[in-house]
Amino acid sequence: MILAALCAPMRVGVRPVGVPVGGATMLAPAAEASGRIGRALTWLNEGRVLTAACERYPKRLQATLGGEAPAAFWARGLATCGFGAGQRWVAVVGTRAPFDEDASVVQQFVAEAAALGFGIVSGGAIGIDAFARREARRAGVPLLEFLPCGLEMPFGAGPLRGAGWAQLSAWPDLAEFSTLRAMLRNAFIYASAEAALVVRPRYRQGGSWHGAVNALREKRTRVVVSSPAGCLAGRALCGAGAISYFGGLTLPGLREAPRTQRKRVRHGPSYLQLGRVFEVAHPPAAHYRARILRRDY
Repeated sequence: MILAALCAPMRVGVRPVGVPVGGATMLAPAAEASGRIGRALTWLNEGRVLTAACERYPKRLQATLGGEAPAAFWARGLATCGFGAGQRWVAVVGTRAPFDEDASVVQQFVAEAAALGFGIVSGGAIGIDAFARREARRAGVPLLEFLPCGLEMPFGAGPLRGAGWAQLSAWPDLAEFSTLRAMLRNAFIYASAEAALVVRPRYRQGGSWHGAVNALREKRTRVVVSSPAGCLAGRALCGAGAISYFGGLTLPGLREAPRTQRKRVRHGPSYLQLGRVFEVAHPPAAHYRARILRRDY
């Protein structure tokens, strides 16, 4: 890692066993450290590494995670990404097996984000992440993807071409996917975004659910949920503080919905249609809020 290259001690003056003082071998540790620093600086200049000191490092991620934010990311596409220090982001994440109507939701959300000057941050996976990538490229807005593996490993929607995007990974190029890395990647996505659209989460299953729950617990960002009528996952997340998404409300959480629509935004039409039958079959929203926030889920 670049931090090892930049911070490794030079150990000048440490004499290897059996080497006379003043021998040529005494210069080896210093030369080795100098080489590491040289390689690190080359990576920085080539845009292969993004450190916390760089202007393109997501400032909200740094502010939200504090000392838990990575000091550096491996990067791809920085040279032609087209965004700078002041770029603001909203996230789009969700199921890897979306329905046709989910594509329309993502399209609407990305169009609203583009109109407000936001870029799109996502996870580079198949499904909703791929929809987010496609719509961001169509809308011409900056795209930032965090990957749960090394940049040279095959993953998800595959490599990107052209300009206007960047991919970041907290792990070396050949690091393989793992569940732990996926969870950390999700934390980076939510921490970077001012609002996050979660499309079709599954109740207590998968990265979409657990990432949203952690974001709500840690108050990392505003969580906006798009889920089918009567979806238990959507109801539980809204009970814990998320907002139901309906196209045309201009990014709920970033701009308040009209007062007459707030009840509908909070609970969704499906619960009004099902009425007491649904309320009897499933506990009220406060039940989910209490359980999620005390980490029972």
